[in-house]
Amino acid sequence: MSRNCKTPFLFVLMVLLGACGTSSRVSMQESDEVAGRRFLDFAGYRWEVKQRNYRTGPGDNFWSDSTASVWKDTAGVHLRLRYENGRWFCAAIFSQKKGWGYGTYRFKVKGRYDQMDKNIVIGLFTYEYKGERKTPQENEIDMELSRWGDEHQKYNTQYGFQYRKANSMRNLIDYHYYKADLSKSDETEHVFRWKRNHVEFWSYQWFSNKKKQLTKYHIRDKRVPNPGKEGVHVNIWLRKGFHPVDKEPLEIILTDFSFIPED
Repeated sequence: MSRNCKTPFLFVLMVLLGACGTSSRVSMQESDEVAGRRFLDFAGYRWEVKQRNYRTGPGDNFWSDSTASVWKDTAGVHLRLRYENGRWFCAAIFSQKKGWGYGTYRFKVKGRYDQMDKNIVIGLFTYEYKGERKTPQENEIDMELSRWGDEHQKYNTQYGFQYRKANSMRNLIDYHYYKADLSKSDETEHVFRWKRNHVEFWSYQWFSNKKKQLTKYHIRDKRVPNPGKEGVHVNIWLRKGFHPVDKEPLEIILTDFSFIPED
């Protein structure tokens, strides 16, 4: 993995920021606090920064909303997995807007996530928190980048949705797996289109102003969640709370997000 100015490997969504520049971290913050909560305005939407000083999901992790973990500058919103005082802190943002519903969700990525530590997971997804999880599903449509703890895992990209059987608390998952090789270009784009009983997924690799489709997957299934009060989430976390084997922090930058509602 490459390193700039002796900082950790930088995984970026759409733009790779020079790791030495720190002066814009405060000036571009544009965040506020309400009852101890932090918010950021980005891509035309307001996002909350996740904070948990106890272990919680995904992955049974600690979550930090400090400016060392999440901040905004001209490149976008940075989310940094980092170690402090004997703990690994994960980072996440989630939209204040709820009930996005059917439509096309688009995330752009720049960086060698195909070379990430095996225990790190990048998530781009919709999710509805329903408290004690006694309802059938959480409106979760997933795009996840990870090797899931396997150093020799063939796949590093997966798509799918999560649902629950009636009268069951067990998550059931329908996933498509793909191995992305970013050696020729580390610019990628990940998209899903959510419709009734149907989800379409795409990944593209960018070369200058042209893009090449890497993989495409369609799910047609009556178990595909129906819209509710789901939000959009972006996070970086550790599988089962296991620390990175290389013990290196990792930083992602969300530089753009777009949503087009279904007609």
